[in-house]
Amino acid sequence: MKKLLIITSCLAVIAGSATLISLFTANANNTIIEEQEVTRTIESMYPGTVQTIELTHENNDPRYEVEIENRHGTYDAVIDATSGDMLHLEQSEAIELESPNDQETEKNEDVLISPERAEEIALAEVENGYVDDLELEREDGRVYYEIELETSQGEVDMEIDAYTGEIVIMSFD
Repeated sequence: MKKLLIITSCLAVIAGSATLISLFTANANNTIIEEQEVTRTIESMYPGTVQTIELTHENNDPRYEVEIENRHGTYDAVIDATSGDMLHLEQSEAIELESPNDQETEKNEDVLISPERAEEIALAEVENGYVDDLELEREDGRVYYEIELETSQGEVDMEIDAYTGEIVIMSFD
């Protein structure tokens, strides 16, 4: 009977130790991203500036609640604090232009490149190709041109940032 009690106690200690080790390991792998890094990432992906950023917890999941402001309005974003993934983005306040002349003073970072310019950028990346389809997409707060090209070697799909003209994704089918 003593042996059974000792074996059971040892198994309980081992199981408890394994649970604690897994909790500490899981916490080490889910390091919270620093506010400065989140701010830099958001401001490089979206036109405007971060006005506020606050670390919160929802269901024990750390998140950053971020307010971004640009000439078009104010946007509220929720960012996963461990992965950096955008969980939510919505415009909370729109700013209307006072006159058509306001558009002329708009910063270049707030101006979309034209579809023609996106096509030129895409064609410069492939040899002997032509654009089969070009669409302006707005998804998860990003604005980009989705372009399908046909080449002698097959189909090429591209996503080009509609603000900067940078090729974000290029895949060959």
